[in-house]
Amino acid sequence: VRGLGLRCTGAGPVRGGGAAASRERIAVSLGAPGNWAVRRMAERGGGVFREQAERRGSAPFLHRWNGSDWEALSWSECRTRVLRTGAALVAEGVAAGEAVVLLSENRVEWILADHGIQAAGGVTVPVYATSTADTIAKIVANCKARLAIVGATKLAANLPSGVKVVEMDRELARWMAGARPESAQAGLKRR
Repeated sequence: VRGLGLRCTGAGPVRGGGAAASRERIAVSLGAPGNWAVRRMAERGGGVFREQAERRGSAPFLHRWNGSDWEALSWSECRTRVLRTGAALVAEGVAAGEAVVLLSENRVEWILADHGIQAAGGVTVPVYATSTADTIAKIVANCKARLAIVGATKLAANLPSGVKVVEMDRELARWMAGARPESAQAGLKRR
């Protein structure tokens, strides 16, 4: 995505036709029209991402600007980060179907956190980084989120009290770099 420091080397955008048509196009783009297993994976949130990551391995998934050059992140590296994030969310007590707020500027970690929330069986509630504290409080109350992943530290100040804050440059970075707790690994397999 030009101007945001991100480039995606995956499939192009899917437009029009609603969710059912999108799932059909996902199945077709995976070379398996009519394959119900692929369709079921598409319906399970992060299933398509994990399947593609297994297939594509070391091929580039994302590129990010590191200050002097574009740095490639492979499908397998991103898959590992996503699964570690999902396992950490399970360890934090995020239940299947539970809302997790994602409040951040555009960055690679946003994409990986989104997939991590899906891997944990959670529901991503994206909130614009430019939203007011009042708007954010209404969104959090409406979805009953207990946890929020935030980009810049200053964004955490806009969250209502009682919401656990996970900062991308702190906790999320540790989650993505570390090993998954055994109990959380088992939780991910069940979701």
